[in-house]
Amino acid sequence: MLFYSSNWDFTLNNYGPVWNFIVQVGLLLIFLLIGNFLRTVVPFLRKSLFPSALIGGVLLLSIDLILRAFGIYIIDRGIMQVITYHGLGIGFVAMTLKTV
Repeated sequence: MLFYSSNWDFTLNNYGPVWNFIVQVGLLLIFLLIGNFLRTVVPFLRKSLFPSALIGGVLLLSIDLILRAFGIYIIDRGIMQVITYHGLGIGFVAMTLKTV
């Protein structure tokens, strides 16, 4: 017997913890692309030594702070801390695996 559920609510109110993580990673990737685009287009950023990840991260942080003033929360700080923690660990392990 096939069970049919009519509760197909695909709004942002019902996306759960897994989709929350995927949305946060998606936001990071989108702003990384925006930072890369800005670095290639804007002459000042092209000549400076700012990496595109830093440009995208500062842009995402500033947009998040502006939206938080209006009560709109787009960044889950707990998930971002987990991503940063594991990213730093993976980065340091990758540096040790490098051959000379």
